[in-house]
Amino acid sequence: MRFAGLRRGPRRAGRRRFRLRALTVIVLALFLAGLAAARAIPVTMRLAEISATDAVTVAVNDAIRQKMTDGSLAYEELVTLEKDRSGCVTALVTNVARTNLLQAEISGAIIENLSSYDAETVYVPVGNLLGVRLFSAYGPAVPIRILSFSNVNTSFTNVFTSAGINQTRHQIMLNVVVSVTLLMPGCSENIDIPVEVQVAETVIVGSVPGTYAEF
Repeated sequence: MRFAGLRRGPRRAGRRRFRLRALTVIVLALFLAGLAAARAIPVTMRLAEISATDAVTVAVNDAIRQKMTDGSLAYEELVTLEKDRSGCVTALVTNVARTNLLQAEISGAIIENLSSYDAETVYVPVGNLLGVRLFSAYGPAVPIRILSFSNVNTSFTNVFTSAGINQTRHQIMLNVVVSVTLLMPGCSENIDIPVEVQVAETVIVGSVPGTYAEF
């Protein structure tokens, strides 16, 4: 009987060690799952923001490129240079009606270009959610669906810079701000994505005129 008791002792000790190891594995798994869940939202939002910024930049450039191709953004279409009898520029006059129409048309084109971006799926490797560089880019990719709805605001601005002796470069810039709402289960984030593109320029010989109709 003593020998039987000795045999049961090691078995019980082995079972206790097995249970302890199993409990340790479970606790570690729960800890990693909680850490991944805590990291998932900010990491995914950051990836979604990068993806949205890329999409907005492409949409804006495509819309502006179309207007440049048909000549709508030619400098003379936007600004008229008034000169005196000697040929010196005395005033810059903005074609307000033209610029307002272009803003509306470009905004519409950007919204149309972004229509295909209303539903986007971001794939995040599980290792990225842990926040540890060693595990970054490892593990299966977790698909996370993100929705975005965009509101577009456009405005023209101008920049004057020296282009040499008695010369001034006048650049017309189009500033676009796209408001995007990123939606995920249980959270949302609103971001503004600015894009600035030069649409026209000219070099004014002589001093910059004292009269200028601001955009």
